[in-house]
Amino acid sequence: MSTLTKASTILALALVAGLSTAVGAQTLTITPGGVGLATSGPVFRYTPAAGVAAATSAGLTSATGLHTNYSFAPNSIASPSDALWRAGWFFRVQGESRALAFPSAATSTVNTANGPITVTQNFTNGNNLGTLSQAGINYTARLTSGAGGWDFSSQQNFEITSTTLGPTVAITNTLVNSGFTPVTIHLFWCTDADTPPSFGNDILTLAPTPAPGIIRQGNFGGAQPSVVLGRGNSTAYAGRGGVGFPFGTTVFDDMTSGIITNFNNTLPPASAGFDRNLGLQWTVTLGVGESFVAETFMRLDLGPCNASDVAGPGQDPNYDRQLTADDIIVFLNWFFASDVRADVAGPGQSTVPDGQFTADDIIVFLNRFFAGC
Repeated sequence: MSTLTKASTILALALVAGLSTAVGAQTLTITPGGVGLATSGPVFRYTPAAGVAAATSAGLTSATGLHTNYSFAPNSIASPSDALWRAGWFFRVQGESRALAFPSAATSTVNTANGPITVTQNFTNGNNLGTLSQAGINYTARLTSGAGGWDFSSQQNFEITSTTLGPTVAITNTLVNSGFTPVTIHLFWCTDADTPPSFGNDILTLAPTPAPGIIRQGNFGGAQPSVVLGRGNSTAYAGRGGVGFPFGTTVFDDMTSGIITNFNNTLPPASAGFDRNLGLQWTVTLGVGESFVAETFMRLDLGPCNASDVAGPGQDPNYDRQLTADDIIVFLNWFFASDVRADVAGPGQSTVPDGQFTADDIIVFLNRFFAGC
């Protein structure tokens, strides 16, 4: 799409939604340690929505190519490794009829049945050069109404680090009720991630107990890295998606549908050929002057370091790319409980499971364990 066509599309959507806009912050790019984009290290890139409201999700968050507006990759130079198609923060105040975005414009106004809602971008910390490891944007949102109204601020922050499990971005959104009455805010963080090089063969899985705090978005064929979305202190989540491209119904469509949307803690079934996307929701009531910090994270999950990496600290049955006594304890617990996860070998230490639990399984597991990461 040409620049002129793209600009015309955004302008048309703005007129339909009844917006007035001005130029504001555009793209924020961060790298661990702020080393920049010239090195072959991880990168995260985020662009606010094109407008506060739009008729379709395509007009709300621009997804014009890898590494252009959104990016999460283990190598800032190799764009085919990019695992993020788009992402964005949205909100709906109780009593309003739809969700709205925190946009790139300095000021955006949309008229609603309750009165005009204005979202103002007050401060941006960051650049598109990757010379910082942390960046953010501050907003205020305000309803002007003869019957009252509401007013709150949103301080959004992104910080990237390199961890044992993979590049990780800590994401927070601090809400403060700066109005004169209590306000209930429904806050949403939406992502469309993929496992390169596939962009339409996703599978969504909720991490098992005792660590249900993450959702993995991986490739149906098992390719790595998968993308992990931390549920943090969110109150609900949802997965969406359809066959192939352009991905059917998305969580971004939920944000632009013009109707009241709440996520319901459901993920679509695992099926090949589907492009999936994820959303988190926080619902919080703030008294005058009260604040709340919404917390989540995204991680490029590099997968287990080998087949015996089955546990984390405290015998958490999620790999941690380290081999410790926790892995042995968890495996033996599975073995003596006849758990299928301990069926890793066949006769003569064949690495083909045979549906039985014998010394061969223990020997194969330990051989892999002592081979190290």
